[in-house]
Amino acid sequence: MAASHMQEEPAEEGPEYLRRVVEIFPDIGREYVRALHQDLADLDEEAAIETLIQQIIDNGAYPKEIERKKDLKRKREEPENIVNYDTNVRGVFSDYGISAALLKDEFSSIPADHIQATLRKEVNLYPAHVILAKQQAKFENDSPDKPYIKLRQRRKRSHVEHYGTPRYSAAGPPAVLSAPWRRGKLPELVKELKAARHDAFTLYTLPARKEEATRRHEWFQKAAKLIFECKCCFQELPLSRSTSCGNVEEHLFCLECVKRYINTEIGQARHTLRCMDDSGCQASFPRAEIERFVDATTLAALDSLRQREEIRLAGLENYVQCPVCDFGAVCAPIEFDREFRCQNEDCMRISCRLCWKDTHIPLSCDAAAANDNDARRHTVEEAMTEALLRTCNICRSKFYKESGCNKMKCPRCGSRQCYLCSATINPEDNYGHFKNEGGTVPNRSDKRCVLFDNTEARHDAEVDAAAQAASAKIRAAHPELSDEDLRVRVSEAVRQDEMQRIQSAAEGIVPELPHDYNPFDDVESDDEQDGGGEVVDVSDAD
Repeated sequence: MAASHMQEEPAEEGPEYLRRVVEIFPDIGREYVRALHQDLADLDEEAAIETLIQQIIDNGAYPKEIERKKDLKRKREEPENIVNYDTNVRGVFSDYGISAALLKDEFSSIPADHIQATLRKEVNLYPAHVILAKQQAKFENDSPDKPYIKLRQRRKRSHVEHYGTPRYSAAGPPAVLSAPWRRGKLPELVKELKAARHDAFTLYTLPARKEEATRRHEWFQKAAKLIFECKCCFQELPLSRSTSCGNVEEHLFCLECVKRYINTEIGQARHTLRCMDDSGCQASFPRAEIERFVDATTLAALDSLRQREEIRLAGLENYVQCPVCDFGAVCAPIEFDREFRCQNEDCMRISCRLCWKDTHIPLSCDAAAANDNDARRHTVEEAMTEALLRTCNICRSKFYKESGCNKMKCPRCGSRQCYLCSATINPEDNYGHFKNEGGTVPNRSDKRCVLFDNTEARHDAEVDAAAQAASAKIRAAHPELSDEDLRVRVSEAVRQDEMQRIQSAAEGIVPELPHDYNPFDDVESDDEQDGGGEVVDVSDAD
């Protein structure tokens, strides 16, 4: 989530040389600094610090402290002595007999020959157990792909898993455990069985049970005629698969339609979820209702967009957001602090506020990129992206056109402007900014912008021109570079797809019309017929 507060950097603890180095390289690995300092023990403190800083600069890239912290965090969160049974192969058929016995007890309604065949194929107990659990879950849900014929009567269990407990040890060990060396393998295999049982229950058994319960519940609802018609897709579905807006009339929609709508709104960088009913209802879907059927990732995306909008409207001075994650903070003016230190524990990136790359202090942005061809190529890519985008004249959000005419409506603030020249269009003028290109002879004297053109071809030409201009600027500063050094590489599949889109767009341009035809004669007002190109808002895209 984004956060808004004054960025504070905790004071570094430790010896003087470490504090001095961290002031210059805040993200440097502390153990790396200590290791370098050990070789300078013979120098006095000031000389050692100066030599240490110079060594770090000469060495170039250095280990980051955040990577060490992430490694420590991962080790703390991972339980000790846990074996990854899914990938750890422990020998071919080394425990076949005990594994087979444990699986036969676990899946008492699955034929023994099918269990043994699965174990021989998968080699070890864990993967065999997971596959059998998946097959059993599908079988219980009446899947047509039945890999075995279910036993009419469950197999009598041998209780191999419980051997050694008073209840199951009085009669002596089962045949498969008759040899003492085999009994010694049982505890480790029981651990593997429990791990497989836990994972299989989470992955297959529990979802299968929930699916079966849902199926039965919906069957009863249909039998009781507790059904509704979705206002979006018009399907008749059980009420349990419905949600409604906050209107007292409760316009009902199916969960799948609302999920698709939410994903579309997130893609358009919008977080306000209005009713989809064609009556013009402006009620919003209640938060509690959304939480009922939307996953945590989607909720987090909605919350992030909401916070960004609130921060943008608040107009916080010197508010800065991490270029990698959603964390943001109010910082000192850039002339006093050129770095942004992300406090998100999963990020912790320190970025240069001028170029937004990893911090390179004490080097300038130009000096840091002096020998970095990847950075130069990235500059060309950024210029190409910028050429593709347009900026709203009112709210400054970024967008690009996918299709339609060149009269654009900002998806965020609703203002209208021309896609070609970016001039703001007065709603009272409607389409007066554009000329009618109908007829066989174009009107050369009309200098107004065209309403329709090949969007894909225009994008391609603008992006190519931006790439050439950016490359020429870089080569002027670095004559030793060739065109190949700066060329942005794309696969042949991408190139072919681009050509296909340009051709398809050309075929979709409005055909020639009679010279006296005016397609806007019936347009009464911009509010009644709000035409325009289809745009995508990319201002807050991740």
